[in-house]
Amino acid sequence: MRIHSLFGPKTDDIEQAKDWLEENLELPAQGRQNDEAGDYYSFGKLGGEFVRLYSGVSEDEDGEYPTDHDFPDEALILYFTQKHEGSPIIKALESRQDRFEKLREDRFDD
Repeated sequence: MRIHSLFGPKTDDIEQAKDWLEENLELPAQGRQNDEAGDYYSFGKLGGEFVRLYSGVSEDEDGEYPTDHDFPDEALILYFTQKHEGSPIIKALESRQDRFEKLREDRFDD
């Protein structure tokens, strides 16, 4: 089973959200960039788990649009993919409801 979770950091500042994640997850962020998402932070592949922090606005040749169309007003979007229930990363994120709001969770059978 794969579980995809979407969180909204409770800040508009991507650097502050990155710092919160480094503190909560005890993992260093890696700055990344791609044409569509722009600058973002990745927390690497952690035993099949991925954490990525993006701006809430993406851009292409047609202009700007929400990174996640279900949450167009989110300044930042945090995507997390886990392979099993009870991940320590999801527990760390869920334990800090003052910093991260869970927006959505989708489950897929492998």
